[in-house]
Amino acid sequence: MLKSGLKVLATSYALLLLLLILFEPTLLFPAPQLDGGEWNGERFGATECYVPSQDGTPVHVWMLPHPAPRGTILFAHGNAQHLGTLGWTLDELRQKWDANVIAFDYRGYGKTGGTPSEKAIHEDTVAIARWLKQQKPWNDVPVICLGRSLGGYAAVVAASEIGADGLILDRTFSSAVDVAAEKYPMFPVRWLMRNRFPSSRRIAEYQGPLLQLHGRNDEVIPIQSGRELHRLAASKDKNFIELPRLGHQEPWPESFWVEGSNWIGAIRAQGESE
Repeated sequence: MLKSGLKVLATSYALLLLLLILFEPTLLFPAPQLDGGEWNGERFGATECYVPSQDGTPVHVWMLPHPAPRGTILFAHGNAQHLGTLGWTLDELRQKWDANVIAFDYRGYGKTGGTPSEKAIHEDTVAIARWLKQQKPWNDVPVICLGRSLGGYAAVVAASEIGADGLILDRTFSSAVDVAAEKYPMFPVRWLMRNRFPSSRRIAEYQGPLLQLHGRNDEVIPIQSGRELHRLAASKDKNFIELPRLGHQEPWPESFWVEGSNWIGAIRAQGESE
């Protein structure tokens, strides 16, 4: 009887492992439906273009210019977002930080075709970052990479790829594997996961200023994962802001808008003095 019960448990566990392997992309990349959100960029002053990724896939980009920018923000969004859900957020970034804003959808998100994966997101991000470095007047001011949640990995990749003037990370992880291992200790996720998103490895290649935000109430990405990423950052000018009541989906408090604006102003002033 005991042997039979153990066999059932072992079979069930093996089946769960198989399902985790098969459905990893679905679990990791819950992109919202294309028909959701606002796609009329003219409503918030955005123009669109398509930039070829490294495999030739056209990556959908929105560009929001500012008449007197202090910088250009390259924004990498979170997992359950696409440009159609972000228009007013991008406009708020532009207005509150007096900055140009450029945002893009990874493969499998929004109007960018293909299938999402760590490799695809990495390739799309590198393509956009290199393209931005060639665009005037967008790169005549400091270029600052901003990543939210999953987009933190993309922002780290972009910043290290082009030597960005600044990097802002909002509630992101040291690696997706670290988060999964903490949340599901009963499964050998460190062996199984194919999409690992090793932000901590890439951030060691970035030397510029770093501003990082995390909330102690984050129910999706534990704050210790954010702290570990910050610890491994090579930057000598880095600041980690902890907010005790901030959850993963909550908007920024006004204090962080002010902090970010002052931080961008300092980067601009330093660039002008050099």
